[in-house]
Amino acid sequence: SRFLLPPGQPVADLSLRSWLLAAIFFAAGVCLYTRHNGFPCYYHPEEPGKARQLLTERFNFHHPLLLLQATWLTSWITRSPQMPQPVVETGRTVSAIFAAGAVACFSLLAAHLYGSAAAACVGALLLANSQLYELAHYMKEDAAFAFGIAACFLALTRCWLRPSMRRFAVLGGAAALAVSAKYIGALVVP
Repeated sequence: SRFLLPPGQPVADLSLRSWLLAAIFFAAGVCLYTRHNGFPCYYHPEEPGKARQLLTERFNFHHPLLLLQATWLTSWITRSPQMPQPVVETGRTVSAIFAAGAVACFSLLAAHLYGSAAAACVGALLLANSQLYELAHYMKEDAAFAFGIAACFLALTRCWLRPSMRRFAVLGGAAALAVSAKYIGALVVP
């Protein structure tokens, strides 16, 4: 049918429009995903334990430390009070930033493969996805993992389209990001 068009020729270099579109989706994601994230920290059973790890600096390594270390760094930069509720809210903001980054990366991936119109559709659909919205509102590793996977797919596509040492180094960093977000992220390495 005419709506199932074959993919166009993938492009190695993106237009400024695609980069601006991804930046808009990132900013919209941060705004959307940080709204109303001030609910009590005990609403999710894992958040008080993560706050306790950050406050005592005794980590149990049940999950990789990307989210916890990013939350610690953000708390240190913003000088947020060292109490469970502010720490959890900072962690939720970090999760929201990771989720918005995933939306931007998948938008750029669509732009590489199908053009700016596809990038706009992918970004809008992901931004409106209720599961991603929910995951971005908790201090959990899932949003960081989504960002790691999205960054890995984007970097892999960029390496495929125009191989270079710099792009392969970015691919290695993206794979490390996926593994650092969640242990199952090791599956992106092969």
